[in-house]
Amino acid sequence: MDTTEPNLDIGFDYRALFTDLLAAVSDGRQDQAVEQIMRATGGSTMAGGWDEIRKQFAVIFGGGGTYGGYDLLGTKRLSGRLFKVYAVGYWERVAVLFTVTLGRTTGDWRLVGLSLSDKIDDLDALVPFRPFTFTG
Repeated sequence: MDTTEPNLDIGFDYRALFTDLLAAVSDGRQDQAVEQIMRATGGSTMAGGWDEIRKQFAVIFGGGGTYGGYDLLGTKRLSGRLFKVYAVGYWERVAVLFTVTLGRTTGDWRLVGLSLSDKIDDLDALVPFRPFTFTG
């Protein structure tokens, strides 16, 4: 897999968002993680509500085990004002796909969507297959 970090320079520090968010989740600070997302959205509401996101973070903290970091996978441009950023967070017993949608509606870029999935097979739709080459 290509390990080069994706570059999306739009004035929104998504790397810091992932670093701080996943550190808070892995330390059991779900309220702080939700507050961080609330700030990044500019006060907007999220689909499913804040309590649902808090519960998802609590499940990761309670069942994931030791946190092992994350990988930024890449970005996808949806339009001139929407991007998705994909990352996988690694815990001892689970890997979680985080998808953040960033949007610019009236000036600055902000977080407009967040989804979490433990279905790592969802990555198949995002990452191209590279066959092994055998020498012989």
